Amino acid sequence: MMMLALPALAESQQMAPADYLRTIQDAQSQFAVGDWKAATDAYTRAVGANPHVEGSGFLLGLARMKGGDARGAVPALDCRTPVRSA
Repeated sequence: MMMLALPALAESQQMAPADYLRTIQDAQSQFAVGDWKAATDAYTRAVGANPHVEGSGFLLGLARMKGGDARGAVPALDCRTPVRSA
């Protein structure tokens, strides 16, 4: 299993399961309407809270790319590279 990490964030960000699910739902909603900044922020929080969910890291990369941050998108889209906050 590949793991994505936000180095300092992954260690310090704790999130209750219900809060994590709300964050994922928020990220999905923002992604669906094309609010790339809000989707990026929410997916960054989600990946920071649980870096073991690879799909969230990938969607973080897509949100970054669609929001114009191609450089920040590459590590998230390449599951071999740890994700870093933009």
